[in-house]
Amino acid sequence: MDIDNSNSTLNVHNINHDIDDEIEITEITEIKPNSSALLNDKWKNKEYRFREDDVSIDIVDNGKESPSTVTTCDKSKRKNRNLIIQWIINFFNSLEKIYCPDEALENLKNYKYSSVDKSYVSKYILKPYWEFCTKLFPLSMAPNLITLTGFGFMVINLIFTIIFVPDLEGPTYRWFYFSCSLGLWLYSTFDNVDGKQARRTKQSSPLGELFDHGCDSLNCAVGSIVEAAALGLGQTYYTYIFTMITIFTFFYSTWENYYTGTLYLGYVNGPTEGLILGTVIMMLSGIFGVEMWWKPLSYYVGTWVESIVTEKCKLIDLLLVFMFLFSFVSQIPITFFSVRNACKKNGKSYLSAMTSTLPFLVYVSSTYLWISSPNSVVLTDHQILFTITIGIVFGRIATDIILAHVSGRPFPKFSFLIFPIMLGALLVNIPSIFHCGVLLNSTGELIYLWVVFGICCIFYFHWAISVIRRFCNYLDINCLTIKHRVVF
Repeated sequence: MDIDNSNSTLNVHNINHDIDDEIEITEITEIKPNSSALLNDKWKNKEYRFREDDVSIDIVDNGKESPSTVTTCDKSKRKNRNLIIQWIINFFNSLEKIYCPDEALENLKNYKYSSVDKSYVSKYILKPYWEFCTKLFPLSMAPNLITLTGFGFMVINLIFTIIFVPDLEGPTYRWFYFSCSLGLWLYSTFDNVDGKQARRTKQSSPLGELFDHGCDSLNCAVGSIVEAAALGLGQTYYTYIFTMITIFTFFYSTWENYYTGTLYLGYVNGPTEGLILGTVIMMLSGIFGVEMWWKPLSYYVGTWVESIVTEKCKLIDLLLVFMFLFSFVSQIPITFFSVRNACKKNGKSYLSAMTSTLPFLVYVSSTYLWISSPNSVVLTDHQILFTITIGIVFGRIATDIILAHVSGRPFPKFSFLIFPIMLGALLVNIPSIFHCGVLLNSTGELIYLWVVFGICCIFYFHWAISVIRRFCNYLDINCLTIKHRVVF
């Protein structure tokens, strides 16, 4: 065996090859006469070690072992590392049947989709438009892919918001507001076309409802951030209130869907008139500028209005009051009435149905206690990250209800993703409660928020992918492609 280095050859002899053990070579033959003294010094006091596992020679100093040398300790560490990785993989794999057990899959055969849409706007104006748009999609395109594409428009505008309006205040380029308006309209269109595409291609399945509502639940936070930027709400309570109104409306609609078995959309509802209003609002911001929402009401209707409201009342205040009344007066109370009737009809406890909303109320309370703490900076400095984080948690809460609905399982009791939000609220409020020093400074709170965001992302998307995979395997379908095409 020869080692060629700067025209000098090192001949190694007397190697006794042992299969099981590592053999050290301590006999080194002479370096050829044409080698320089510097080279002699370089190789002086060196050892050459033959390793059977990769048939190579390592060069080490006497008394010092090279980092590349594989020792028993290194092998042990590598083995332990592999065991830890395998344990993590096994842990996540074991969660799949907890997320969606076999009996839940068996119940899918009893599932039937039911919905009622009373909106005249949907029936007489938008339905022909949706039918026309459905025919623009090829029959080879899966309904869930249409759903995901529609949600993608909102994600794109979220990215634009983070880049161009990170303070959610602006103003910024006019095209941004038009992009937000168009994105919301396309999202609404694709969200209504996907179901028609499913019936058109004979691909209707429980997975379709689960996937559709899963994207809708995530859009509560994503859409709220985009809308907040388009209205110039800033990192204030305005944005938080706007987000909570959206989340409350969606949750109680989903809660009603579980107990009644029917998705009910009233004569005026969020998915239709609400999204149209949002589209128009963002378009107006693009035309007149975001400043229009922050001018006093007297600027638009005259000073006489100051006899009814204060001079500080702005157009944005009127808009938020309208949204609040729309949600908490015309929408949510109807869900309580519908669930009460459903429980009475099916012989179920209405009190039990009411108490099933307690985890959600704990979640909402925790978000408020966190941002309202005088020791917290997430409201004024990191509201986008905070809203996305609590939005992912809500996505899990709401989609878990839909999963229980389509699989005939009990109403989900508590999502463990709520615990990091509760802990965050506790950590920032402990100083005020016990009159002690601050536990998390602004940097510590930001680090904790990023950790919570990471945990929520990992467990949410693992849960979503696991459930989708279980559904696809059981139903013999693909999620984003059509596995069994119907010949027309």
